[in-house]
Amino acid sequence: MNKKDFSQRLKGVTAPLPGSIPFRSDYNFSVKMKHDGWKLIDFLVDSVPMIPREKWLSKIESGDLKVSGKPTTPDFTVVSGYRLSHTSDEKTDPPVNRNVELIYDDEDMIVVSKPAPLPMHACGRFTKNTLLNFLELTMPRTQFKITHRIDANTTGAVIFAKKKASATKIMRQFEHREVHKEYLALVDGIIEDDSFASKERIGKNTIVSGMRKLCDEGHPAHTEFEVIKRFERENQTLVKAIPKSGRTNQIRLHLAGLGFHIVGDHGYKNTEIMKDRPMTYDDDVMFLHAWKIRIKHPVSGESIEFTANIPDKFPCF
Repeated sequence: MNKKDFSQRLKGVTAPLPGSIPFRSDYNFSVKMKHDGWKLIDFLVDSVPMIPREKWLSKIESGDLKVSGKPTTPDFTVVSGYRLSHTSDEKTDPPVNRNVELIYDDEDMIVVSKPAPLPMHACGRFTKNTLLNFLELTMPRTQFKITHRIDANTTGAVIFAKKKASATKIMRQFEHREVHKEYLALVDGIIEDDSFASKERIGKNTIVSGMRKLCDEGHPAHTEFEVIKRFERENQTLVKAIPKSGRTNQIRLHLAGLGFHIVGDHGYKNTEIMKDRPMTYDDDVMFLHAWKIRIKHPVSGESIEFTANIPDKFPCF
C-alpha cells in the first residue's frame, strides 16, 4: 500500500476514534497460586485494586461475575487455576493522536511512524484507541505481529511483521541486539560532554503508575549518547541516544539518572506527582523520538534503514 492510500484509509476508520464510541469489554482471568484458598471478594480486591470492593460485590450479586461460567457468592473459596469472567460497564478510551504515517510496506513487514500519545496495544485505560487496532482496521486482511515496542508518549519508527516467520526473524534480531536504533531526545540542562554513556541497571519491578527505577539488582542496560546541539538560552540540549539494550523506559531512565530529564517527561522528573495518575500523558508533551532503525530484512537479508520524520515540536538543528 502506498502512503496516500494508507493515510486515506486510516482517516476513514479513525474518524471518529474507535474508542470514543461507548462500548463494553469482556474480561477473563484466572486465579494464581498465591490466591489459592482465598475468599472470592478478597481475591478480586487484591488482584484488581482499581475496581472498588463495592463494585465487585455488585457484580457478584448481579451474576455478572462468574467463576468457571457460573454465578457465585462473595464468600466462595477460589482455587488456583479457576477461570473468572465479567463484563465492564460502558466506557470510552481516552483520546489519542491518530496521525500515523506509513514509512514502508511489503508482503512481510510494515514500518510506521507512531505519533503521541498513542499506545502500541491494548493496555490499562486503552482498548480500541491503539496503534495495533488502527492498523488492523486500516488493513483488515492483515494479521499484524508486534516485533518491538515504544512508549505511548514516544514518537517514531515502529516495525510490525505480517507473517509468523518474519516476526520470528525480526524479533530474534532484537533479542541478539543486532538492530541499530537512534533516538532524538531534548533534555533540560546543558550537557558539557560531546559524548557520554550510561550502564545503570533498570529495576525488574514496576513502581508508581507502572514506572521503573534504576536499581543495582536490576537488568543490565546500556545507552550511548551524542550531543547534537546546545540551546543556551532555553537551557536545553538535543542529544542522539543509541540504546544497546532494550529495557523498558531505558533512555528516559538513563537520562534522568544523569540529571538531564527529557523535556515534558514530568513523571521521571518527579515520581511523587504520578501517584494515582496514568503513566500515559494526555498530550504530546514528551520530547523523545525513535528517529532511525536499521534491521536485516526478514526474507532478503538485506540491511535496510528506516527514518521517521522529526516532529515539528523539536527545535531545528
